[in-house]
Amino acid sequence: MLPAPLWAAPVPVVTWPTAQYNPNPLPDDLILPLPCGGAMAFRSATAPAQPELAPKVAGRDFSAVGGPFRDGQGKPRLLVGKYEVNRLQVAAVGAFSNGSACPRRNFRTDGSRPPRSVGRRP
Repeated sequence: MLPAPLWAAPVPVVTWPTAQYNPNPLPDDLILPLPCGGAMAFRSATAPAQPELAPKVAGRDFSAVGGPFRDGQGKPRLLVGKYEVNRLQVAAVGAFSNGSACPRRNFRTDGSRPPRSVGRRP
């Protein structure tokens, strides 16, 4: 039996203005494309190799998070969102997951505003 052919997914193209997803770019920012031409900026942060469990204080758990990624020297890293997720980013991912059309982009009113609600109906 022959192996199934490998098909490459189309390369996402970011068409949104940079100011809408990374208004203060730095050389080592990681930009991940989103559906509908969008993007999101992340920063890499050092994470402990083995998170230590901290005791609960007043019912809160203060345990550290371990990094799922590794840098070139094998040190654990986390990717942290550089900015709050904005309304257009939420709408773009929602449209993709629902199979609906991309949202109408209004960068002036929605591009830099956080969503009103996430995970629940407004």
